[in-house]
Amino acid sequence: MVRVSRSLNWHQSNWLLKNYPNSQNTKYDYPSRKAYTPPLHNNVTKHNKLSNEDIEKIKQTFLIRIKELDPSITIKELPEITNEYRKRFLQRFIIPSSKWFNSIEWDSRTITPKFSKYMLNSTFSFDAWYQKIISNSFNLTFTKHSLELDPLNIGDLILLPDSSNLLMCVDIPHNTKDPRYTFASSDGKLFFKTRSNIPLRIPNKLPNYLMDSRLLFTEFDHGNNSIGTIKNTQNIKILLPIIARQLVVRPILNNLNKSANDKLSIILKKLELIHRLIQNGNGPYQISFFKLIKLIDILNLNDFDNSKKFDINLNFSKLLSSNEIESLNSSTEIDASTFLATYWAIRLQQQDFLWGKIQVNKALLSPISVTVLPLVLYHNYYNNFLQRSNNAIKNGKSLLDSFIDDINNQSTTNTTNNNNNTTIITTTTTNNNKLDSSKNISQNYPEFINIFQNYCAGNFDDNSKIIALISKILRRLTKFKDSDLTKDTCKELLDLCTSKGTSKGTSGDASGDASRNTSKDSSQGTSKDTPNGINNQDPQFNLLHNNIEIALPNSSKLTKDQTLFYNLIEPPKLTQFSKFHHDFNDLKVYCIDSETAHEIDDGISIEKLNNNLFTLHIHIADPSSIFLNHEKNSDIQNLLNMALSKSFTTYLPDLVSPMLPKSFCKLSDLGYDNQKTATISFSVNVEVDSNNESIKILHNTFKVRLGIVSKFPSNTTYDNVDRILSNSTEENLKSGVTSDIQNDLRNLSQISNLLKKNRIQNGNAVIFGEGFNKGLVTLSCSKDGGPVINFKDQNDTKSVTLVTEMMILANSLAARLFKENKIPGIFRCYHELHLAKKAQLEFDILRENIKVNSHLPNIKEISKFGSLLNSSFYTDLPLPHQMIGAANYLTVTSPLRRFPDLVNHMQIQHFIKKKPFKYSTTDIQKMLPIIQSRDIIIRELSGKCNKYYLLNYLKEQIKKNPSQTFDVLITSVSNLGFIHCILPNFSSSMGILKLKPDLDFTPSIGDVIRNCKIDKIDALDGRLDFSMV
Repeated sequence: MVRVSRSLNWHQSNWLLKNYPNSQNTKYDYPSRKAYTPPLHNNVTKHNKLSNEDIEKIKQTFLIRIKELDPSITIKELPEITNEYRKRFLQRFIIPSSKWFNSIEWDSRTITPKFSKYMLNSTFSFDAWYQKIISNSFNLTFTKHSLELDPLNIGDLILLPDSSNLLMCVDIPHNTKDPRYTFASSDGKLFFKTRSNIPLRIPNKLPNYLMDSRLLFTEFDHGNNSIGTIKNTQNIKILLPIIARQLVVRPILNNLNKSANDKLSIILKKLELIHRLIQNGNGPYQISFFKLIKLIDILNLNDFDNSKKFDINLNFSKLLSSNEIESLNSSTEIDASTFLATYWAIRLQQQDFLWGKIQVNKALLSPISVTVLPLVLYHNYYNNFLQRSNNAIKNGKSLLDSFIDDINNQSTTNTTNNNNNTTIITTTTTNNNKLDSSKNISQNYPEFINIFQNYCAGNFDDNSKIIALISKILRRLTKFKDSDLTKDTCKELLDLCTSKGTSKGTSGDASGDASRNTSKDSSQGTSKDTPNGINNQDPQFNLLHNNIEIALPNSSKLTKDQTLFYNLIEPPKLTQFSKFHHDFNDLKVYCIDSETAHEIDDGISIEKLNNNLFTLHIHIADPSSIFLNHEKNSDIQNLLNMALSKSFTTYLPDLVSPMLPKSFCKLSDLGYDNQKTATISFSVNVEVDSNNESIKILHNTFKVRLGIVSKFPSNTTYDNVDRILSNSTEENLKSGVTSDIQNDLRNLSQISNLLKKNRIQNGNAVIFGEGFNKGLVTLSCSKDGGPVINFKDQNDTKSVTLVTEMMILANSLAARLFKENKIPGIFRCYHELHLAKKAQLEFDILRENIKVNSHLPNIKEISKFGSLLNSSFYTDLPLPHQMIGAANYLTVTSPLRRFPDLVNHMQIQHFIKKKPFKYSTTDIQKMLPIIQSRDIIIRELSGKCNKYYLLNYLKEQIKKNPSQTFDVLITSVSNLGFIHCILPNFSSSMGILKLKPDLDFTPSIGDVIRNCKIDKIDALDGRLDFSMV
């Protein structure tokens, strides 16, 4: 019997019939591979039996002619085909599966399986040991604490931004040159991704006997077509054995994806109802993602069916006050499929303007909260507008058509340069195109202006309807039809609509007198509310201010009302100090900060007990007394709630939005000499060894007290303290610095250096050196009020080290106090990531270099290890902060600008006064989602604003010198010819480099690629594209 090794296509079949006409009456059964009667050879009559020689001639003739069409076709005997198939199956599937299966040290007490090739693609329905393995694949639940206790690991389930179904983490990073994790889908497809963009994680701990084995193998060269996945090089392919996929990956992924999909429709209905009942008509706000899931769990739609509005609201109020919601905490079990389906549902309803962005914690890799959009202001407004924009209004024209026609007839925009090389956009209008004042575009089309502003602010990043509308508009506008759809392009259109051909520095161009000021600046402070007199009140000054998540006054009526309240409320008069206050009398308190500091909330004192023994006092401003002493004052308590909703002072290059009103900050500020000021003071003795090489913290001497301080030496800015520490005693005396102040500062500096060394040696702290936080944006004011972009490098000077180490000491001591006395508090924690042996070894070598050689990582080394670093997070658990090198860490040093510190202060006050704690653990856990989400929102917007100004600066440089090139530092592995990079002198300059197709080497993380040009900049979207020259 003869078989063709592959089926014939239509052209090949016709060729066969043409060359073998006698075959037309012969029955062929391609491609079913059934037996067939071969066509007769020309020399053979119909009645003669074919000899072996005839058959061989037919085969050879057929093969020669068929190869002219497809050289890959061969004719083989069925046994040969069968043997080759079995060999391929053995090498590609059975051997890897057997190797993995037999490498596992099964739990012999409960599981004793033996490998068989018949396991492959079997359901194992009747094998008890199989049911034992997959038992955790059903009804999976987890808690928020489980996310906090362990970072991403093998077995965890995740979503990727471009994937709707869950994947499983099947491998962790193996070296610093490739920090990617490996994720597998239920069908075995592998994805190599970093953890930075994971929006959702479900903890899933595999049994120890599976964790101890490798799930992935390098596919060996078996001579057949590979079934593995290329990771880095063509000749090395990674394989997830079929049996591993069947036992570990597929059951739980299929079950959860199916279960979540089954729940999706009902969750969509519940979410829509919940949104109606929790939305705030005054503005967007964030709700805990976990609270939302609990509401979905306990909400019964039958209770709200056909009810009157009053009954619906009443029923929902009862629901919110139910035990299930009141008792919700970080230990509450969350159903994994509901968690996943809720995420899917929110993403779907984002298209309908019900929900804003989902805030994702970068440490937990989990949604923390979601922004609730007001129904009337978003859902009703935008859906009605999208419908109206296409409806005819007059003369057969739709609103959209009229807008586009008016823009196309609008004035042309020219760009000129003034003597200061500042870009000025001016508007010129011809008589023929001049619009009547009644048809001013910004007045006649306010909805379009609103959409453009919100799109530029990043409020519609997840909304395909708005993106499609803006794309349609740009394609029909003469000026923009050939432009890319970017936020900067939309900003140009917005300027045209509002005739914002503005003077320098305004209208979001923000290039002003852009200049590179490379002076070294160790300042740790920030700018005033309107930095250096810059006019940031123009709604288009920086369109990122309109971001609805950050909720600045120009984007939220809710925040406008809060701002008005902040401006009107007066702090209560100071009460007498209580018996619990300790007066430090004439002890000098050094408040070391920058000249432009917004709040002065910490100070340091030192007492020398003998040559090697010192008492350190860290004094922190005490705004908590204002709230605790006026708990019955409704205004004060409303202010406390508003402070929680802000959670932090927002610092942007062009704006500062304080957590507390200025009047309250001023009342609590330190630094007013001879004015008695309330503090919470942390005191501890430290002992320096005789060689000044090490230090010992004497924890048994630790005290925390309510304090009174009044002696504040002047001129203790960072720069002045650095000058004092660098100058000789005589030089300082000539400058008016007394010897006791010099001695105090020198002793504090010496102790701070030893504390830093102690954290590195004993706490395994990781500290960065040169190149970290370079090129930070600062703004100054030009003569006509526009912003001038400058840059500074944040350096670890002696004064910065002094303050940093004292604050870390106070926070570590406070954490120890809270943990030992079981005080509910808000801790800040950091977990190191799970790494494979080689990656962990490379990381340990870096740490050892810091320890032994005092070598601080430079920018190249930081780039190698950056992707292997986690993020810190707030929690109610006393977990370690491994980056700082602290067993526990609880922030208390900035209560004027961080709400967690203010909460911890109130807990300390009650502890000192032996009162029941103001906040229970459950109270703390209810605050955490708000604090965590605000932390995420502020950090993200701060980064965007810094990059916005940097990219506008680079735009100006390219305009002045279009041929300018840059050296970029590689920060990722190559992916499809693109690679992430950064400009070494600017920390916020993350971009993407397009590699040359004929490049004869593969760039590695930490490499510098020289002579790259900038291809594209989208400042509002933070996009920076490079290519190799």
